[in-house]
Amino acid sequence: MRTVAAVALAVPLFAVSAAWATYAHLNANIDTADDVEKYLGTSRPTPSVTADPLVDGFAGKPLNILVMGIDARDRNDKTYGYVDGQRSDSTFLVHLPADRSRVDIVSVPRDSLVDIPSCLLADGTKTAPMTGAMFNEAFAIGSGTDKNLTTAAACTRKTFEQDTGVRTDEHVVIKMDGVRDVIDTLGGVPFCFPEAMDSPKAKLHVEAGKQVLDGKTSIAFLRARTGTGG
Repeated sequence: MRTVAAVALAVPLFAVSAAWATYAHLNANIDTADDVEKYLGTSRPTPSVTADPLVDGFAGKPLNILVMGIDARDRNDKTYGYVDGQRSDSTFLVHLPADRSRVDIVSVPRDSLVDIPSCLLADGTKTAPMTGAMFNEAFAIGSGTDKNLTTAAACTRKTFEQDTGVRTDEHVVIKMDGVRDVIDTLGGVPFCFPEAMDSPKAKLHVEAGKQVLDGKTSIAFLRARTGTGG
């Protein structure tokens, strides 16, 4: 996949502009998944465009990017604790029209009940299809026992495409600690809080008013599901 282009286009999610230094930093920390197509299979929605083998194969054409923020993290990074498994707890479809005049972002609720198709794993085996499963389970199911990010992303894309009829052109997977690093590289994310926000469980406290959240605080904000204010 053209991960470099996808990440660069996904930057508007953080509401800041990426300078060349930011691009270079991100580019040095990107892993590509060129073999994802074989895991997506052939039973997919009809593509709206066909990519050309250029630096930006979608130049002048609409583009759909599925962005997956997963709850996996580096085992050596204890900042947010460690959890087994990996699920796409934050998933967004990012659509860019052919003229790149805007960015449309649609969130996919992680607890949505969906049908998960059979997914091809890295060892050549296939998973059993599931009915009425939570959307974020597709990533965990597709990752297999070896926690393969390519097959996990492919299974999530297959699930999304099957249940929505919308074909995805590319994808981005960002781990929790990766989100922190991206935000810090971009200089933080500006937010305006109408009132102070407290979430002891997420270890979050922010004062009312305009704030620029660093990576660590942004992760706490994203994880907050209980608390007061905000």
